Amino acid sequence: MFKLVCVMTSGVPLTEGVRTALLLAGRDLLQAGDEMRIFRAADCEGGVSTEYKYAMLGTFGGVLLDAHVESDRGTTRVRFLLDPATVANIRGDGFWVNSARPEATRNAAYN
Repeated sequence: MFKLVCVMTSGVPLTEGVRTALLLAGRDLLQAGDEMRIFRAADCEGGVSTEYKYAMLGTFGGVLLDAHVESDRGTTRVRFLLDPATVANIRGDGFWVNSARPEATRNAAYN
């Protein structure tokens, strides 16, 4: 099982299609060792980038990724974490859980 945490979004809510596109783009970015990746999906397009900083949110840690997403619903910025040890397991059939408290996301620590 892979681990992903969505730390913060700003803009329109994410659809399942957008979430899947972000997962796959983040996976491809980390596996290739790139710093930026442009992606296109059926209902969105955008870019994912990282400086390969490791971040913690509670007991979960991973590489911090930033994304800019354009869809027919509008523009959204997303910050999320992916565990580099498990990205090879991402096939796009996972799920996101909205469980973090706002104060926890504001206090997410990274170095």
